[in-house]
Amino acid sequence: GQTVRQALQSLENAKPEVYHLQYAYEKATQVLSNAIQVLSNAIEEHSNAIQERSVSTKLYEEKQQALTKLEAGLVSDNEKLMSLAQEKVNICLGRSFLFSSARRQERWIQLNNLISTNGNDNKPFNS
Repeated sequence: GQTVRQALQSLENAKPEVYHLQYAYEKATQVLSNAIQVLSNAIEEHSNAIQERSVSTKLYEEKQQALTKLEAGLVSDNEKLMSLAQEKVNICLGRSFLFSSARRQERWIQLNNLISTNGNDNKPFNS
């Protein structure tokens, strides 16, 4: 009976230490749980940042492709406009030349007529 009583007394004496260890264990578990939560949040934020950067990179690439297409289109349109403008200039120059050539011929004819009707014996001007 004495051994049992001593064993029970030892258990009774150990209770505060057991409670203390239990409290320390629960505290450590809580700290670890919080640390895991913080890490989990950090991983999620990092993952979101990577995803955002990926989307941002994709949008940038799409914008660059659109700009390249637009630039190519503008260059092409510009070349077409320049070609068209050159055609118009050539047509205008041609008309101008024809017109001035026709007017010059007309003036020579008038001049020749004027000379011949004045009874001048000089040969008529050649055009």
